[in-house]
Amino acid sequence: MLGLLTLNSVAWWLYARRFADSVEEVGDALRVRRRGLEELIPISDIAKVSEQIEWRTRKVVLSLRGSSKFGRRVEFFPKPNSPFGSLGGSDVSRALRERVAMTAALGAIASAGARSPSG
Repeated sequence: MLGLLTLNSVAWWLYARRFADSVEEVGDALRVRRRGLEELIPISDIAKVSEQIEWRTRKVVLSLRGSSKFGRRVEFFPKPNSPFGSLGGSDVSRALRERVAMTAALGAIASAGARSPSG
């Protein structure tokens, strides 16, 4: 029994260590912290926001346009805003998806304006 408990603890530790300890919105960036590392990742560097359920736990996955200290993906567990805990919906991924889409649209408008001839 003790061996099974130890094996389960090691498996959980290996699984959970890839997740960010915290993700905070700071202006036009996210401050990501994981095991002593910290990086500000601009919203414009996020290509995709997805939400997945693994081991009956909801997680948010940020796919980045380039590499960061954490690689090209940042994964974290959002705080649930549901009475069903982590199985209930989370407003975090929806809000981040909207924010990424708005930033991309504003970037496209700005670059189109820069390319158009003035006259």
